[in-house]
Amino acid sequence: MEQRKFRYGKRTYDYGLERSKRKTFSLVVFSNMKVSLRAPLDASDSDIDSFLIKKWTWLENQLSELSRYKKNQITKSYVSGENFYYLGRQYMLRVEKNPAEGISVSPGIITIKTRLGLRNSDHNKAIYEKWYLEKCESVFKKELISAIHDYGIDIIPKLKIREMKTRWGSYQKDNTINLNPKLLQTSKMTIRYVITHELCHMKYGKHDKDFFTLLESRIPGWKKIKDELEIRFG
Repeated sequence: MEQRKFRYGKRTYDYGLERSKRKTFSLVVFSNMKVSLRAPLDASDSDIDSFLIKKWTWLENQLSELSRYKKNQITKSYVSGENFYYLGRQYMLRVEKNPAEGISVSPGIITIKTRLGLRNSDHNKAIYEKWYLEKCESVFKKELISAIHDYGIDIIPKLKIREMKTRWGSYQKDNTINLNPKLLQTSKMTIRYVITHELCHMKYGKHDKDFFTLLESRIPGWKKIKDELEIRFG
C-alpha cells in the first residue's frame, strides 16, 4: 500500500492508497484513525484528488467522531459530567445521593443513585457495571430471540457475555454464541448484525461465499453497518 498525503485548505491527511481491479473508489477510516483509499488501477492523481475533495466533509466528520469517542474512552472515574455510550447514543453521567441504589436513564442522562459519597469511584463503578451487565443480558437475549424468530431457526443457541479484545462475537460448535459486552454501546441494529453474523455460522463455519450470501440475505447492506461499528467503536 502506497502512503500519501492529501491537502485540502489548511488540513493535511495521511492515507494509504491501494489500487485494484475495481470500478469505483472506496474510502475507509479505521478505528486507529488511519485512512485507506481503494482506487481503480487506471485512476489518475487528479481523479484521486477530485474524489478526496468530494469526500472531505465525510472524512472530517468520521475523524472528528472517532476522536470524540476515543476521548470518551479514557479511564472513567464514574463521577458526574463524564460521557458514556449506551445503545448507540452518548449520555452524560450524573451521580446523586439516594438510599435506593441503582441506575436510571433519561434523555441524554444516565444517573447513578448511591448511598455513599458522590465521588466514590469504586462504588459508583460497581453500581454501573452491575446495571450494564444486566442490560447486556436482557438486550442481547431479546435481539437473539427476535433474530431466531425472523430467520425461522429451530435451534436456540446458548448466549454468553464474554469480554473479547478483538472480536464482537463468536460462535462455538456446541451452539453457543458469545457476545462482547462492549457491544451494548452500539445501536440495536448493530447488535442485530453481530448476532446475525454468528447465527450464520450455525450453517456455514467458514467465511466463504455461501456464508456472506446468507448474511446479505438476512442483513442487506451489512458492510456499511460493519464499517460504522469498526470506525466508531472498534
